[in-house]
Order: sequence, then structure tokens, then C-alpha cells
Amino acid sequence: MCGVAAAIGIGSAILGIASQYMQYQQAIADTEFYNAQRNLEWQSATLQAEANRATENVRGVMNDNYQNQVRSLADAAFQSESTGITVFQQQQQIKAAQEKKQATIESWKAKGSIKAGGRIGLTADALLNDVERQIGVFDFLSGQNLGFAFQKGQYDRKVAQAARGSRIASAREYVKTTYLDPVKPLEKSRPRFGPYALGMASSALGGFSSYSQIEQLRLDKGLNPGGWRLWG
Repeated sequence: MCGVAAAIGIGSAILGIASQYMQYQQAIADTEFYNAQRNLEWQSATLQAEANRATENVRGVMNDNYQNQVRSLADAAFQSESTGITVFQQQQQIKAAQEKKQATIESWKAKGSIKAGGRIGLTADALLNDVERQIGVFDFLSGQNLGFAFQKGQYDRKVAQAARGSRIASAREYVKTTYLDPVKPLEKSRPRFGPYALGMASSALGGFSSYSQIEQLRLDKGLNPGGWRLWG
């Protein structure tokens, strides 16, 4: 007959060993899946960091182009205003020169008329002095007006410079956001076979222990030992 105790002991040992081996294989699969998942997450984060840096570079280039455009427009506007101020000042100079020339001619005519009239004495001298005084007053007022025109031109030029600076400053520098590469995760070590081998050995011992206990019960009841034979 089949040794019942032997069959139970061997079956118990086989089941225990098989269970330990399956647990070991499952632990290996879990570790490999964990490492693969972490590596996939790292690769995804790396690609995202690279994409973010590329986006920041594009934004930086676009901002540089915008700043250059704003500066060019501000320079052109200032140049136009400055040229207008210079032209205005030159026109004032020409106008003052023409008016002074005309006044000088008129004074010469007045002096010639006085002298041609044959006037002598204090009256003639007074008339000539009056002409000189009028020329002096005209020169003073003309110089004052020309000075005011130049002061206004310089003030307008400063205002234009301030407007140029304000336009340029409105295009602010773009500060790039720094994106660092993620740290590559450490791989989880594969499970060691040692603990599972101990479990297998324990299962084998457990099967032998079950056999011994059954045999002892048979002996206690006066039955013949079953032995390890699986056939009669």
C-alpha cells in the first residue's frame, strides 16, 4: 500500500517549496517592474526638463528680438525729434541773422538820412545816439530771444532723451527659469535567494516533521509503520 504518512509529508514539503519558489519569482518580477517604472518616470521627467529649457530659450530669443525692435523704434523717434529741434534752432539763428542784417541796414539808412540833412550840433548827435541805442536794444532782445529758443531746444532734447529711455526700459529683460535634469533613481536590488532557500529547507523539514508525527501516532495505536514507500 501507499505510505499515507510519506505521501502527506512529501506533499506538504513540495507545496511549501513550490510556494517559496513562487514567492521568490514574484519578488524578482516586482523588483523589475519597480525599477522599470522608476526609470520610465525619470526619462519622462528628463524629456520634460529638456522641453522646458527649449521653451525658455525660445522665449529668451523672442524677448531679445522685441527689445531690439523697441530700441530701434525708440532711437528712430529720438533721432527724428532731435533733428526737428536742431532744424528749429538753425531756423531761429537764420531768422535772427536776417533781422539783425535788416536792422543794421535800417540804421545805416537812418544815419545817412541824418547826415544828408546837413544837421549839426547836439540835435544831430542826439539823433545818431538814438539810432545806436535802438540798434543796441534790438541786438539785446534778439540775443535774448535766440537764447530762449536754444534753451527750449535743449529742454525738448532732454525730454526726448527721457522718452527714449522710458521706451527702451519698457521692454524688460526676460529672466529665464532654470530647469535641472532630474536625478536618475537608484535601482532596487534583486531579491537574494538565500531567505527563500531557507524557507524551502524549512518546508522540507516541515514535511518530514508531519511524516514523523503521523508515524508516531500509528505506532502509538499499534499500527505498522507506513514507511516512505509510495507503492505497496
